[in-house]
Amino acid sequence: MPEFHIYTPLFNQVIAEAKTHDIFSNIAKHYGNGGGIIGIEAQLVENYVYDSIYVILENLPTEQLNEFSESIFGSEEETGFEATLDDLTGRLTGLFSSWMDENYDLYGNNRNDEDEDGSEEWELNAADREAIDFAIDAAYSLLKKPDITPYQIQGLARAIYALQQLPRFEQDIDVSFGLNKRGGDGSFSESYSFDFYINQDHFKISEHPAVSDSSGTDHSASIIHFVGPLFEREVNDLGYFRNKFYSFLNSSDVWVEDDSDPDVNLDED
Repeated sequence: MPEFHIYTPLFNQVIAEAKTHDIFSNIAKHYGNGGGIIGIEAQLVENYVYDSIYVILENLPTEQLNEFSESIFGSEEETGFEATLDDLTGRLTGLFSSWMDENYDLYGNNRNDEDEDGSEEWELNAADREAIDFAIDAAYSLLKKPDITPYQIQGLARAIYALQQLPRFEQDIDVSFGLNKRGGDGSFSESYSFDFYINQDHFKISEHPAVSDSSGTDHSASIIHFVGPLFEREVNDLGYFRNKFYSFLNSSDVWVEDDSDPDVNLDED
């Protein structure tokens, strides 16, 4: 994964536009340690960021758009994967969270109850454990996919390790992964993304369906499970999501984004 500096001009545009609206305060809370927001407000923030990035990408020169796409997905010649604008927007929306962490220092200022090694621990409930077990099982299922790459294997291994350590959050691990299913033709297309995310202060499962036609793209984001010591829990119908995930497993593409510390060595733990 490249350094965030190549995305900084794009993300700065998102921030600059958001500052002209009341939503900026919620962006800071959602992606930082200002108390956190959940439910409909959280979805509105994520949808706002997604929409902002999508509009910016639509107006980028083709050369720069291709640079972003290759930095995330690799070249089409090497991977055989042709990323759509929705694919690229979804991944950049995920990276936006980590970029805010790195550039706006919105995480890490209110840490409490940390272990001596800096890893934070708190209590899980039964729903949390069910969601974590599902995420671990899902990651193992993705490892069995025949087209899995070494980069994806490494990221999934780190994610599994971090999930197994909960309720202690590993401060050097930051991984998102899931499945992406696409269909349609030139005039109509639809996609569905299954997303799992584990980093230094929260664990999230979400879904992102999108439909595109000649009139534009309609997309949404729904949080299935969200937990972390700085935030309120959000718990929804995990059973429905689990069944859909496994029904799509063999007909969808694996995706993994690993923004962990490159020096993380799981063998040492």
